[in-house]
Amino acid sequence: MDNSQYRPLNRDGFEIAIICALPRETNAILCAMDEIWHDCRHYYGKMTGDDNSYDFGRIGLHCVVIVTLPSMGVVKASSSSRSLKMSFNSIKLALLVGICGAVPFKRDGSEIVLGDVIISETIVELDYGRQYHGSFERKDSVLDVHGRPNEEILGLLQRWKVPAILETLRRGSMCHLRYLLQCLNIEYPGPNRDMLFQPDYIHKHREHCMGCSDTAGTVCQFAHAATCNDILCDESQLVARYRLEEAAKSGNKIPVPSIHIGTIGTGNAVIKSARHRDQYAQLEGIIAFEMEGVGAWDKFNCLVIKGVCDYADSHKSKTWQDYAAAVAAAVAKEVLRQYVMPQKLPQPPIPNCETP
Repeated sequence: MDNSQYRPLNRDGFEIAIICALPRETNAILCAMDEIWHDCRHYYGKMTGDDNSYDFGRIGLHCVVIVTLPSMGVVKASSSSRSLKMSFNSIKLALLVGICGAVPFKRDGSEIVLGDVIISETIVELDYGRQYHGSFERKDSVLDVHGRPNEEILGLLQRWKVPAILETLRRGSMCHLRYLLQCLNIEYPGPNRDMLFQPDYIHKHREHCMGCSDTAGTVCQFAHAATCNDILCDESQLVARYRLEEAAKSGNKIPVPSIHIGTIGTGNAVIKSARHRDQYAQLEGIIAFEMEGVGAWDKFNCLVIKGVCDYADSHKSKTWQDYAAAVAAAVAKEVLRQYVMPQKLPQPPIPNCETP
């Protein structure tokens, strides 16, 4: 049932924004909404010069504006965030929600598996720096270059580091996830489809391919586009992990999402190299990789919430993308349900919108 009392009078009534880079990410978010106001797109409108397309609705007590980027990458995220800020200048919190690649083992040895969720504490812009002959010198982290998260966001992150409170976030997210999987007609892929290969085992043809060379380290375009099943990647090269062994014992039961708070690497290139992934993890403490975070980070108070769909290596596939998008949407919904907006003066509601 649609509750018009929640609808703000104008664009200034929207204080939460959700930004998605892919249609599957937006689809998951729309399914997570408590209300979707399809009939309000013309009513609220946007500023002249704003090329974004918006959707509107409610999660909990929050009125939410949703924007889907025209394509992936830092440039598009920055441009769309600038337009979003122009049309909706009362945004207090922006969530960048979707999918990412991740580091399988954090510095403390704990495991990240597919279907886990990463929440940004800091972000590092991977391709911001100076290119010298034979080397690239990256600038300091976005924490230093683009500014720290405000005290409110830092307080949220510190609160979620309390195990008992993090558990409430996980359990609440699980309730939303069960509904989302039904709504989206998505199945949990299961631990048997969570495949992590040794870092030096490259995804390529092993025989009868001139383009895939062991000596030169080259990989042909056909191998890049093929799945591990297509080119018969050697499963003896898989890395055993405790969490997957435990998950296998419970059958195909959907796990309560594990949530990791840490540093996310962001840039215009998709990371598909285990060697580079592990270098970034060792040097910067990065636990995940995506392509839009910095574009929104310096425009809003921002949290990046991404579901892990691959290990940022050459064996990257789309098998887990829909499930990872659903888990991220579930966590984002619970984040907003726990987020307390600073009090403001009440405004009169508007009636149900009518599209001209």
